[in-house]
Amino acid sequence: SCKAYLLRCTISGNSAPHAGGGIQVDREAQPTFVDCLISDNTSEHIGGILCSFSSETTLTNCVITRNVADLLCGGIASDHDGKAIVTNCTITNNEAGQHSGGVTSYDNSSITLNNCIVFGNTAPSGPEIGLDYSYYHTPTSMNVSYCNIKGGLSGAHIGQGTTLNWENGNIDADPLFADTENGDYHLKSEAGRWDPNIQSWIVDEVTSPCIDAGDPTSPVGLEPLPNGDRINMGAYGGTSQASLSLSTAVDNGVIIGQQLNITGRGYTVVRLYGSYYEMGYAHGALLADYIVMAVEETKELFGNLYTGMRVKMADSVWKPAKIEQELDGMVDALSERYPAAGINKLDLKVYNSIGDLRYACRSHTCWGRYVEAPVRTLSTRRLDFPTPISSLNHHVLFIYIPSDGSAKWINLGFPGLVTSVQGVNEYGTLVSLHNYESWGADISSGRMSRMIACRHALTYLPSSDLSMQLHDVFEELQKYEIMTGTFLNYYAPEGYGGVMTCNPNHEGSDFYNLRTPQEVWHHGEAMVTTNEWTNGTYTPSDEDFGVDLYYQDESPKTLESHWSLADPVGPQEGLQRLSVSYRGKEDMTIWVDGRIDGIGRTPRLEYEWSELFGPCEDNHQYTENEAMRFEELTELLMF
Repeated sequence: SCKAYLLRCTISGNSAPHAGGGIQVDREAQPTFVDCLISDNTSEHIGGILCSFSSETTLTNCVITRNVADLLCGGIASDHDGKAIVTNCTITNNEAGQHSGGVTSYDNSSITLNNCIVFGNTAPSGPEIGLDYSYYHTPTSMNVSYCNIKGGLSGAHIGQGTTLNWENGNIDADPLFADTENGDYHLKSEAGRWDPNIQSWIVDEVTSPCIDAGDPTSPVGLEPLPNGDRINMGAYGGTSQASLSLSTAVDNGVIIGQQLNITGRGYTVVRLYGSYYEMGYAHGALLADYIVMAVEETKELFGNLYTGMRVKMADSVWKPAKIEQELDGMVDALSERYPAAGINKLDLKVYNSIGDLRYACRSHTCWGRYVEAPVRTLSTRRLDFPTPISSLNHHVLFIYIPSDGSAKWINLGFPGLVTSVQGVNEYGTLVSLHNYESWGADISSGRMSRMIACRHALTYLPSSDLSMQLHDVFEELQKYEIMTGTFLNYYAPEGYGGVMTCNPNHEGSDFYNLRTPQEVWHHGEAMVTTNEWTNGTYTPSDEDFGVDLYYQDESPKTLESHWSLADPVGPQEGLQRLSVSYRGKEDMTIWVDGRIDGIGRTPRLEYEWSELFGPCEDNHQYTENEAMRFEELTELLMF
């Protein structure tokens, strides 16, 4: 016997005088076909592929189409002790002159079909599947489970002495192929399907019944989110080109917007609600695939240092205390979906400290004469950071609605991130980190990651008085020691914000020097933060995006101009950008975008606060330019 592995092969336009127009497997051979196209072949018997003479053939994610047999079976057949295991294949538009247009088994052979679509084949008898007794009257069988068979049992030809095992999960419904005339057998989906012609995801007006209809014990494999946590039927089930599921919600969480390419790069908008444990569980359930990938990449990034990092995270301070519950929920969700990954809380904590690596950023905010009613404050933050792991090309806008009545907030981050590098709370305060003297990091026991400090500052709101919140946060953080030097921006609206300097080597509290607006710098109605020191009376020496010239013009600023001033220029600038146009508590416009390395940027997402915290549906409307820009980005399959 011989074994062969054929991957992404096309067998087309062939013919044979008797049998197996495209392929004949025999003499105990054991080939495996994966992601292959078998089409437009002809023969007297079995136009596509014949599995014969004690061979054992495996076909996975293959398309068998437009094959023709003058007599028996257009698509795939087994005979003479041959066996075929056919999984997630699409068998369609094949033709036979007698019977079994799609699939047949005879003469002491067997075929097993699982997660397959056998639909639209033609023959006078048994147009889809058939079994026939042999010349020697030996037993023949076929096993069918979780398949879409046109006509169901009525579409089968069952000969004398044969056994058709019609198992669980079989359906009879139009699979809603994308374009059968042009050979596109992707499944239509209202959530999105891959279009191989334009190399992009598109949305249909209908959804195939074959989506989320495969064997529930089969792994979803590379199916992109949302995938309903269940494999699709057909040739693209379990692959990165699987059509998307409408099942975008779990208990306490819903994806309200998403645009990702097949490698998981792009953006997701997730709303989480409930207790902190429930929000963490929903986060883990909705983004499990990407969180596992991010943790694995983090392990590879730290290499031999990873074990030590886990020890350090075990001894570090995590605030607020409820963040531990959030991580517990995420661990439980990941354990259910990926038990073999073995991810625990310490793995997530190491990943959640990745922002303590060095980065450079730019932020500015204004109010007073620089805005025009109803706008009361404009704030923009640009995160300048390389991508030490590819998962940072998946930008996630998290929307938090705690059930304990505490303040709502948004966090612009990445899959699995519960700490923060930038976010906005319901009072319109933009909180973010800027690198400052990070070379003197101290990761000794009992210290706090600066990403934890940012998250704590974002959500620590003991007072509803906006004028008191900066001082409340500063007083709270002075209780802790920081791991890595940073500026912590607390851009509260209408001049109530400031910037804290944090350094683990500072004598006294690690959180010190609270900088507030200064009258001598643009009338005390604007602030800027870079990566160099200033006491607020002058522009920091590394300012490089034109903030002085911008504010020397005292005309009211627009959100568009405020955003554009922070346009990224260099290849490591603008990993993420966030702008806020504040009109009042829970009344603001949020703009975000993110860098996709080597390609460009996601579209700019423009949301009202009420949209983000409103009904569970995708409310985002693209401008024409945004839609065109993202379509251009996704034309490249692998980015």
